[in-house]
Amino acid sequence: MTDHETNTYEPLTVPVALVKIEALIADPKHWVKGKTKGLNSEGGVCYCLIGAIQAICGNQTMKVYAVVHKALPCESAICDFNDHFDTTHADIMNVIKKAKELAGETE
Repeated sequence: MTDHETNTYEPLTVPVALVKIEALIADPKHWVKGKTKGLNSEGGVCYCLIGAIQAICGNQTMKVYAVVHKALPCESAICDFNDHFDTTHADIMNVIKKAKELAGETE
């Protein structure tokens, strides 16, 4: 997570980062397509999968990106999968779940 006063990030393991990412967008109202970060109809912050990774990991994203990409059900970029018209919030949560399983195998 960020330290908002210094804008620095705590070092996170990939599994811990994925748990935090999952929690950040667990509610469908906090997930968005077509942009990295935005506001939902209630004024709350919402993120696409890439935006959630960036919000949690800051500049420590490459290992998380790699595991999430490996968890995708298709050969696609993470942002393209997130924004595809057929992709649902449940699909995104399944990718995170699979990524957590994969991260547990590699850590």
